[in-house]
Amino acid sequence: MNIEIYAPCKGRVEKLSDLKDGVFSEGFLGNGILFYPEEKDFYSVIKEGTLSQIFETKHAYFIKNESFENQILLHIGIDTVKLNGKPFKVKVKENHKINLNSLIVNVDTKFIVDNNISLATPITVVGDQEYEITNINYGVVNKGDVIFNITFKEVKIQANNSDLLEYKSKYELAAEQFINDVGGHINYKDVYNCMTRLRFSIIDKNKVNSKNIEKNKLVKGVVWNGLELQIVIGGECYKVKDEILKKQNQTTSNNEQKIKPPFSKRVLGVITAIMAPNVPIILASGILSAIYALFAATNLIDANNDKDMFSSIMKILSKTGLVLVGVFFCMNTVKYLGGNILLGALLGLLLVSRFYFQEGVTDESLYKFGTYIQNKNYGVSGWFLFNIGNFPVTIRSYEGSILPFILVGFLSTYVDKWIKTWMPSTIDVVFRYPLVIIITILPTLFILGPLLSLVEIGVAKAIGFVEDWPIGLGVGIFAFIIQPLVLMGVHVAVYVTLQSQLLAGVTGAESLILPGGQAAVWGQIGAAIGVLIMTKNWNFKSIIIGTLPSATFGITETILYSVNIPKGRPFLVGCISGAAGGIVMGMLGAKLKRLVGDGVLYPMGLDGIDQLYFIIGSLVSLLTGIILSIIFYKERIIESKYAKKVSNKLFKYISLLIIDNKDSFKKELESLNKKFVDCKVDLSKYEKYSQSITKVENKILKVEQKEENQKKKLFKQLNNLNNKKSNNLETKRNELVIKYNNYTLNDIKQKLTLEKQKININNKEIIDNYNNRINSLNNDVDIFFNKLKDISYYKSLLNFKNGYWNAIHSVDISYGYEDLKEWGLTKDDKKSIKEFISKRS
Repeated sequence: MNIEIYAPCKGRVEKLSDLKDGVFSEGFLGNGILFYPEEKDFYSVIKEGTLSQIFETKHAYFIKNESFENQILLHIGIDTVKLNGKPFKVKVKENHKINLNSLIVNVDTKFIVDNNISLATPITVVGDQEYEITNINYGVVNKGDVIFNITFKEVKIQANNSDLLEYKSKYELAAEQFINDVGGHINYKDVYNCMTRLRFSIIDKNKVNSKNIEKNKLVKGVVWNGLELQIVIGGECYKVKDEILKKQNQTTSNNEQKIKPPFSKRVLGVITAIMAPNVPIILASGILSAIYALFAATNLIDANNDKDMFSSIMKILSKTGLVLVGVFFCMNTVKYLGGNILLGALLGLLLVSRFYFQEGVTDESLYKFGTYIQNKNYGVSGWFLFNIGNFPVTIRSYEGSILPFILVGFLSTYVDKWIKTWMPSTIDVVFRYPLVIIITILPTLFILGPLLSLVEIGVAKAIGFVEDWPIGLGVGIFAFIIQPLVLMGVHVAVYVTLQSQLLAGVTGAESLILPGGQAAVWGQIGAAIGVLIMTKNWNFKSIIIGTLPSATFGITETILYSVNIPKGRPFLVGCISGAAGGIVMGMLGAKLKRLVGDGVLYPMGLDGIDQLYFIIGSLVSLLTGIILSIIFYKERIIESKYAKKVSNKLFKYISLLIIDNKDSFKKELESLNKKFVDCKVDLSKYEKYSQSITKVENKILKVEQKEENQKKKLFKQLNNLNNKKSNNLETKRNELVIKYNNYTLNDIKQKLTLEKQKININNKEIIDNYNNRINSLNNDVDIFFNKLKDISYYKSLLNFKNGYWNAIHSVDISYGYEDLKEWGLTKDDKKSIKEFISKRS
């Protein structure tokens, strides 16, 4: 379809990019033209439509055509928002019908010019519907002349169409386009995502059509990082990635070369590539565990009766995911390193096989090498290897552990690559994987297992030793270390050791130290709630909220792997907060008398005043976690401190490489640091603007998801009717087609889009100041580094520019629009400089 846009008065049409204001010229408020008016009366720019919104300051107007989802923005003057509507006399009311003869506003152009404000008037198209601007009429035009055309497609199902195609969401359509634009499945090694970006590991950069990718309405930008293509989409990026994976060709080229990232990148990659994919599984398992604990506490199920069908099914649903979570960690580790994910699954299953569980010897006097034993004192079962004191070391299952699976994933991948280098291809397919399994699993069972056993018994003995330390220190130490032990997978033996008397039903048995484990739980919950309060990332808020229900029943894995560990500081805050609550519990003397459910159910295991003491200690952990997390959690780096850190390290090497003018360079760096301090206000204002925009975008995303789900539901109903091929259903089918065509949440989306555009327009000065500031800082950094050209190892020192770049773009980095860049000297650079200094001296 086509819409003609007309000149609102006599004037001149120029390219929008010529404005160079950093907002309209960059397309932030849609594509269009720049109009310079020569008259005071502004008329409608479309033949027929509605004046949908008038801004409070009367300088901007949204005009709507019924057949087009998007809106036309008439923005009279640049920075006229400052004039608070004084030069504008509006002639039409909001939401009134208009045509080419409708006078919209009379403008006192002289008043605007006298205030040194430009009359440049952008006329743009804003909204998410795909469109193209054509036939732009540049130069002098009169009122009512066509200045450009808008072409767009309107796709609807026809009532007489009996052969309906499969419904495709906008994410599926985007996935198909991106696969094609990157050169097909054969031109990328992997596809993955972070919070806001879809990422392809590209093989041949020349085959990628970046310009076409940028045209997709989901795309906010395209960035290259070496051979990694980053498509900035926002919170929806994971949905596009999921659609790509559905379509991904399973056949991979044997001669693909994997780029080995630097060690620091691999460490950071573990968080996103190994931990993040497990979050849905952990969340689901955690929620099911919480439901199981609640059912058990209210006697809806019998947790001690495995013969009861319903109780057993609930137990299976709640326990399996968390008990076998290591398998998924192993798979994702192998995938991250470029190995065979199915091999990773097999290796993980080999560490939790049901064949590890058998009837065994219980009499310790009968223990001998290779005998299957069951030791009730330590809760250990497996094939006996040797004793450490009276602690039996065995070959056993690693259910509930994490670390062994990650280590197996790493070891197997590198063993696999090593075998590839020497094994003939004729026998590779038969013998390579059996060798990988043997070389990986046997050392894990015979070496890693005993080493972990040493850790387990050592920790258990140490905790028993410190339990009775004064002022609750022992309980505090236990609360501090127990969550890190959960990560290592050795917490089970520690708990079994400490619970031995309670498990055995010894009369009068009680534990002072065990409640400290719950203090640790509430500390981690408090830390996550602190992050929830502080974060302005609405997608991240949703994830945190999803982890809390299971955590309140003591299932902390959901919070650990989804929130606290990826963010770093919150995990440490949680440990410290747990220690604080543990000390309070220890000082008050809260003692566990019986084993019950964790989290909110735990007080049932204590008696009388000890329940109150436990609750007080838990509240101390929770509140300490919240407060410390609020104080120490930083969503983004502080640009001034970061720049100062970069400058200090840079000056350290400058002072080593030169003999004269050290003070001069030091002053230059101090001056540069001050400029980063001066930019605080502009960056803070831009961050608040970004928060407002992302909040509205999150609302728009939810509305679009609701609309898409409903249309998908209607489409399925249509397909079901088509499959029945009955004439009696024709009327119903036609009604459904009409309902499908007419169903839309455009009214809600348009209001939110208007809200978004209003935020952009009202914050134009902030956006301009931000763009000017970062351009100025980049220029200042360039000027400084130009002065270093004559210094030895100048090219190596240039790596420090990335550090300043990180400081400059701190806001964009915090919202996922940019990535942190590595900066500083490499090990080889440091070695070369050291040798240079030695020779010079």
